[in-house]
Amino acid sequence: MNRKSRRATKAGGKARKGVRTKLAPPIMEAIRLLDAGEFDQAETLYRQCLATMPGIAEIHYGLGIIALRRKRYEDAVIANAKALDLDPKFAAAANHLGVALKSLGRHGAAEEAFRRATEIKPYLAAALNNLGNLFREVERFAEAEAPLREAIGLDPKLLGARVNLSDVLRGLGRYKDAETIARETLMLAPENADAYNNLGNALRHQGRIGEAAAAYEKALALAPEVSMLLNNLANAYRDLGRIDEAIATYRKAIDKAPQFADGHSSLIFALDFDPKQSTESQQLERDRWWAMHGAPRAAAIPRHDNVADPERRLRVGYVTAHFRRASSASAFGPVIFNHDPARFGSATSPRISAGRRRRALSVR
Repeated sequence: MNRKSRRATKAGGKARKGVRTKLAPPIMEAIRLLDAGEFDQAETLYRQCLATMPGIAEIHYGLGIIALRRKRYEDAVIANAKALDLDPKFAAAANHLGVALKSLGRHGAAEEAFRRATEIKPYLAAALNNLGNLFREVERFAEAEAPLREAIGLDPKLLGARVNLSDVLRGLGRYKDAETIARETLMLAPENADAYNNLGNALRHQGRIGEAAAAYEKALALAPEVSMLLNNLANAYRDLGRIDEAIATYRKAIDKAPQFADGHSSLIFALDFDPKQSTESQQLERDRWWAMHGAPRAAAIPRHDNVADPERRLRVGYVTAHFRRASSASAFGPVIFNHDPARFGSATSPRISAGRRRRALSVR
């Protein structure tokens, strides 16, 4: 289950009101097949119609919907853009053009498409939700709130907008408001896993870790295959000091999504709190992380154009949130201080003097 796509308004295939009765019977049949989920038959019929009626926007729109459903996003962009060219007032085509563009990571163009949809039809709640969701995904939280609230005002039962708004409020640091929206969503949809997850996030940020864990557990009961929910529950267990349960839950998350690098990093961090772990077992997990996540990325990094002279003096930069409280500082601190200055030069944050770094690390 893709959390991002679940929060976007689902692509539909219905023709516009007032247009359906004016369409030729073959197009009407293609729309019926699309509405019924018969995508193969619908696409075949749409393409037959396209051969004889290339100037009908609804045909291109229908093909665009099918392409979206099948994750053929480039095809979806082409089809919805053509529908919009043929009918510049086709708000649904502009909306679904935005969905396809966002799926391709073309966020600027997607924003333009969603805004165009809302200009054509200001009361199109789906487009407002999708615009707010785009802002949420790129962490433009302050801009996301208004369109999401407007979408909910137009369609109070639009669950995706409520889920998105709760997450946006969390991103803005308004955790109590995020909790309120999540609970309102659950009143409308008691089996909404995203709402339980948002509730857990809001509670955890308020320091109500036990309640957060309970919310994550309810989310997982509804969506047991979602690795992100397992990771969130494991974080809560770790914060509660339930380290064995945290480690087991992190491992479940990794098993379900082996490419979940952040979850794997969280597991490595949790191992620091387990007295049963040895230096060897901790290093083994780090080696596993490198094999699964680091090495594949490293292989894709282009070679630097510096002189490949093994005897030249190297300058090494160290980046961390801060040196005093990061647990890793006790490991890398001695490395920094014991470099041979004839062979290595080191650079760290300009705001932290060497003396402060040394005093901070010596405390550890």
